[in-house]
Amino acid sequence: MTPPTKSGISRRRVLTGAAWSAPVVVASAAVPAYAASRELVVEYNTFSQAFDLHPDQPFSTKFGADSVTVPLENSFGSSDNPKSNGGGTYTPGGSLGDNTFGGVGFWLSAPLAPDGTYTGTSTLKAGSTFYVSYTIVFAKESQVRAPETWGTTGEGGIIPAFETHPGMSVTANPAVKAFNGAAYSYTFLKPTINTTTWDGDIKITLLEDLSVSSTNGKAAYNQLVFSQIPVLYSTTSSTYSLTVEVRAGDTPIEVTPASGSAYSATSTNALDQVALAAIKR
Repeated sequence: MTPPTKSGISRRRVLTGAAWSAPVVVASAAVPAYAASRELVVEYNTFSQAFDLHPDQPFSTKFGADSVTVPLENSFGSSDNPKSNGGGTYTPGGSLGDNTFGGVGFWLSAPLAPDGTYTGTSTLKAGSTFYVSYTIVFAKESQVRAPETWGTTGEGGIIPAFETHPGMSVTANPAVKAFNGAAYSYTFLKPTINTTTWDGDIKITLLEDLSVSSTNGKAAYNQLVFSQIPVLYSTTSSTYSLTVEVRAGDTPIEVTPASGSAYSATSTNALDQVALAAIKR
């Protein structure tokens, strides 16, 4: 099964520079100036990070995507030790905690008012879909293999919602509602091999609404962390390249003003929002 694309454009034909786009801010279509000034907007984005835990040790390392055992502290998503590369825009204040960045996922804000305050509720609806794609290019055809943690085609599991994680990763930023804000299911799709390239996709389906509200005017965020499904190798050849991409499928977002509010709101969809991270040695 191949994840759907828009206008027939392959998900692989994404400009790397686009992965570093600013957070998306969605408002309504053109309306009179006064009405537009009363419109709430919602901020959201995807984020992705790939890492190599010990880049100088090809036979004793971890490389892939795993937000549990390898939380990386870098606001730009890249570092040298461990070696990492990130794309997209991380949850403001840290996708995994205060000043801690990394992982693969999606975030959204409470509605933002024209005066810069946050008010009301943003909700990513249950049933929303995402695809996380892994492409690994090996030096030789004889070295090509699936990640050690890759599951059986058509099978998967459920990642629950939780405010804090019992492992190394934490959410220390009070503006981020939860480490993983809503339960989702995941399914391993059939991978492909083309000479030295292994390519696999995971389909994510949201099982409950992901919501975030603000009642005090302050910024508030919620997020989904898809790298709770670790995709890793513990050994690798001396040269390789790894690309981790997360892309939003059908992802309706409802924007609801606070009760009694004078603001108006328009719902939106994060369809085809993409973040791409690439790393090699």
